[in-house]
Amino acid sequence: MENKKQLKSELEELNKKIEPIKDKIEEIESRESMVKNKKRIGECFVFENSCSGREKWNLYFKVIGIPERDFVEVISCQKTEYGTIEIKKETKCIFRDDFSSLGEPIEAEIFEDNFNKLNEEINS
Repeated sequence: MENKKQLKSELEELNKKIEPIKDKIEEIESRESMVKNKKRIGECFVFENSCSGREKWNLYFKVIGIPERDFVEVISCQKTEYGTIEIKKETKCIFRDDFSSLGEPIEAEIFEDNFNKLNEEINS
């Protein structure tokens, strides 16, 4: 009958062998995800934003880059309930290949129209 020490030793040896395999799988999945997500550059989204559940307004995103797995680089724009206009280039976290945290997909034209309208308002 095997003792606890022998079983622990055998388990440690197997874990030493499997860890590099897990790392390689993660590396391949990450590269695969990057290729898939880079095809989404240019896609646009709208998110219904609010401050403490009061008045709601739209926050628009356009994907401009995929710097690494689970992150997207976006241009965002919004005019808050207080009239503050925000136009930002930022990096947002996504979970794997799920872009739903950016809101609902919209046509690029809708993003561009709102982006241009906010820019005009800033420059007027």
